[in-house]
Amino acid sequence: MEKQILQQEIRETLNITQKYDGMLKEANDAIFKYKPTYLKRILLILLSIGFFWIDNKFNLTFQAVWLGIVVAIVIGIPLYIIVRIYGWIKHKESLMRFKKLKKHAEHFLESNLEGAEIPKVFCNTNALNRFTHYLDNFLAENLKECANLYHREQENEKILQGVQTLRNEIIEAKRAAQLAAEEAASAHAAANEASYYAINAADEARSSRHNH
Repeated sequence: MEKQILQQEIRETLNITQKYDGMLKEANDAIFKYKPTYLKRILLILLSIGFFWIDNKFNLTFQAVWLGIVVAIVIGIPLYIIVRIYGWIKHKESLMRFKKLKKHAEHFLESNLEGAEIPKVFCNTNALNRFTHYLDNFLAENLKECANLYHREQENEKILQGVQTLRNEIIEAKRAAQLAAEEAASAHAAANEASYYAINAADEARSSRHNH
């Protein structure tokens, strides 16, 4: 495949994969995300309403405060249960919509990639963007060279990730060792202090017996 034809093929395939990514994002955005912070705000509002209602009926005393709390709890608990049930129903409905949209996105990708010259293993936005970079910057001249460069970069990234993980583990181990050393030093100081007081107590006891 000539370079210009390959570049055109990559652009067309990239356009398809980007649309697929957008469809997947739409599917993920369709998932209902339950936020319990809303319930806390609702309960605080109810508590304030309870205080306001009690304050209008009675003078704001210690008893009125407790009555306000009771009013908020009596109203808040059923409302909390209703909101949780509503959230669970919405979450289930959104999961069904997510599965439907994801299936549609996968069908779109498969149907548009039929007969594509580029192997399906490389038919993703990340790989195709890199292939475009290789070709535009004369790092590769054909599909095979693009694939070889891509695989080498993937392997290098895995090695770098492994090195970074190892580095993080070493840092955590050093922190743990430092913390253990500090705790040991603190325990040693406490033991020395206890020993000092024990010796003084023994000396005082001997001195007391000697005086008697």
